[in-house]
Amino acid sequence: MSKEEQNKIVPKWRFPEFNGPWNYLNGDELFDQISDKEHNSDLPILAITQEQGAIPRNLIDYHVSVTDKSVESYKVVQIGDFIISLRSFQGGIEYSEYEGLCSPAYIILRKKKDRQIVNAFYKHYFKSKTFIRDLNKNLEGIRDGKMVSYKQFSDIKNPYPDHAEQQKIADCLSSLDSLITAHTQKLDALKAHKKGLLQQLFPAEGEKVPRLRFAEFQDSGEWEEKKLENLCNKISDGIHTTPIYDEEGDFYFINGNNLIAGQIYVDEKTKRVSEQEYQKHKKELSQNSILLSINGTIGNIASYKNEKVVLGKSACYIN
Repeated sequence: MSKEEQNKIVPKWRFPEFNGPWNYLNGDELFDQISDKEHNSDLPILAITQEQGAIPRNLIDYHVSVTDKSVESYKVVQIGDFIISLRSFQGGIEYSEYEGLCSPAYIILRKKKDRQIVNAFYKHYFKSKTFIRDLNKNLEGIRDGKMVSYKQFSDIKNPYPDHAEQQKIADCLSSLDSLITAHTQKLDALKAHKKGLLQQLFPAEGEKVPRLRFAEFQDSGEWEEKKLENLCNKISDGIHTTPIYDEEGDFYFINGNNLIAGQIYVDEKTKRVSEQEYQKHKKELSQNSILLSINGTIGNIASYKNEKVVLGKSACYIN
């Protein structure tokens, strides 16, 4: 493939009103490196984070003291600037929706005035797996504490589609971000509501009745307390040895960290064992069994639904 062909690539998914190849330009053809230290130290100091981008320190739990003298050397960040951080080789380049100051250790990127650039388009692209992969191609041997340089960023080919297509993609991805935020807030509210109900629907320490009770049980009297061992046929934990693993095995070796949200969770990293190992270490489990994590993250539970598993020592089962 020629250099010209490499610089003109069409995305797999595209809005129907757009066609033709995308142009790809080097980083320094799209963004300038900015080192503006002209300020009176009266702007907020920004924390550069992978989760929230560049954000004033007072808006998050970030407590690092700096002297007035050191702030004098800080760089001015404008709204719409991008910041290369110490962790950019892992999490991409951060975006600032705030005007403020950042440490001189960071590299500030600002779009070139002669380029039609939609900031939100590159905000998403600079956090994509594609960009982080391309960034790391130029960073052989990089380790924590070594900053990605402007020259290394400049050597990377970045997409530069038509301005209208940039805007369309940015609007689409930003609307999804807004939707995710709304659902996350709703989930957090439901979790808080559930936590409050748990405190009200079960008797507090030293009490015999819950403070909040369904109407049909108002006159049902006090709750009776019994030890768990008197309510179950058996309580025990998993094996205290390491089974022989088998990558081709049909059975999984799980521990307490595999019990998530009421279910047994396994993935490609979960160790497997053969049927022979399963028969050797299997426990007396049924669909009435409850699994409980008893080490590390204590208290996670899951219902057993005939999964092919061998229990480790941090998973307890209750029949």
